[in-house]
Amino acid sequence: MRVLSGILTLVTVLTLAAPFSYGGEADICFCREEVSITLAADAIVFESLYCFENRSSEPCEQKMHYEFPLDSVHLYPDTISVAYGFMDFEYETTEKGITFTVGMPGASCASIRVDYAQTCLEPSFCYTPKSITGWNDPIEEADFEIRVPSGLELTWVSYTMHEVSEEEGIKVHKFTCKNCLPSEDLCLRWESR
Repeated sequence: MRVLSGILTLVTVLTLAAPFSYGGEADICFCREEVSITLAADAIVFESLYCFENRSSEPCEQKMHYEFPLDSVHLYPDTISVAYGFMDFEYETTEKGITFTVGMPGASCASIRVDYAQTCLEPSFCYTPKSITGWNDPIEEADFEIRVPSGLELTWVSYTMHEVSEEEGIKVHKFTCKNCLPSEDLCLRWESR
């Protein structure tokens, strides 16, 4: 097991995610995610916050599997950081992602941050929020943000963005879904201007 701390400092802390699978505790609810994807010419910085709720009065321990979007042009992340609350969290690496165990007291909530930087050999990226369908219940709220620094242009995204703004020279594309089970991946392409 290893712990990496304070690795990603490029972007302010934001949230989202859903490439989790889990061991099947019926009383664990995946209720919220927030995701921020910051583009670079040949990489992305992915920052996420996942919120879970133990609806049982009994404590539980849940093993989580987090898969990265990997293929011949999207390499295993260069840096990974996992935090539970304000503490760095131990995890094990696997061929496709990471695995860690979360302990939750009865009738409680837990927030897990998973951040990583990933090299992209072509300017594209896919995130799989549709994997939350394995949790059987719609997610209460999912917030997505794509941050595009000057010098880059977002040329295609698989979801309709609800809002576009600019913050200190960075174009920010946002969308939110409430009480949803996403049916498609969040995929995007960009290019240098």
